[in-house]
Amino acid sequence: MYFFKRLYSIYCLFVFGILFILFLPFYWILIQKKSWHVHALRLNRFWTPILFFLWGIRIVKEYREPLDKKLQYVFCANHFSYIDIPVMSTIPLAVVFVGKISMSKIPLFGYLYRNLHVLVDRQSNKSRYEAMKKSLEVFDRGFSLAIFPEGGIISKNPPEMAAFKRGAFKVAIERKIPIVPVTLPYNYLFFPDDGKMLLSYRSLKIIFHKKIETSNYTESEINDLNKKVFDIIAGELVKE
Repeated sequence: MYFFKRLYSIYCLFVFGILFILFLPFYWILIQKKSWHVHALRLNRFWTPILFFLWGIRIVKEYREPLDKKLQYVFCANHFSYIDIPVMSTIPLAVVFVGKISMSKIPLFGYLYRNLHVLVDRQSNKSRYEAMKKSLEVFDRGFSLAIFPEGGIISKNPPEMAAFKRGAFKVAIERKIPIVPVTLPYNYLFFPDDGKMLLSYRSLKIIFHKKIETSNYTESEINDLNKKVFDIIAGELVKE
């Protein structure tokens, strides 16, 4: 079993590397002008299905409510695995991610990530302020946001989540953008964050819950909104 897992993991890594190299020139061109970034974000929705197809992975998408392509959203998802970002990249909208500053240190990928997405060092007040400012600018440009409110892969006991940070809910309330809770129930079973770099072949699932309107929330109610989103995702993780 270990041998086949290792062989499959090597294959998946090889496919990812080849696709990344093939798409790198297109990304590099499209990040040179901000007006072209929308096309780079759309490119995410093109190459990730190819990646999962070549891996032999089926992603089941469950919409508890249809997404309106004319609206902007803040997508809030649980975060247990490095595969969460590619899975979330299949969202059928132009979505900018908010991620850890450490992402920028990955060769080549880091360059693309920091030019397309929002990076934050949660240990720095200045960085958190800048990330908040850039997140609001994302809405001004007509994009949606994808945030992992746990602040990284924090939980040591998935599917139990770590406490959510406040940033996602603050920007959503400030701009009155609806929040869509997202449950990723199986990603950590496919690619656990255990340092072994072993992938287990299986189907994956992404659940888009009904949107939560934030127009009636105030900044003093951030914790209430935080708890509501947390409970929705946690409840689904228990079911799955």
